[in-house]
Amino acid sequence: MWIRNFDLDDFGCFRRARLGELEDGLTVISGPQRAGKTTFMRAMRKLGYGILTGEDLPPPTDEYQLAADVVHRGTDCDI
Repeated sequence: MWIRNFDLDDFGCFRRARLGELEDGLTVISGPQRAGKTTFMRAMRKLGYGILTGEDLPPPTDEYQLAADVVHRGTDCDI
């Protein structure tokens, strides 16, 4: 399984951010300090399991909104 597109519409420092058209294989996320790399990693970890109240996460502006298109065994799926 791999993520093709990842949308962070409201998560921490991200508003309407999109990581798109990813290919199967290794993807490296890099950037300077305070660019949002750790926030991005936290969002990725919550993608398939949801966000529980009371977790130590960066606050949303209104409500957490994450979405992704994934490919699993050749089939496109939405999360």
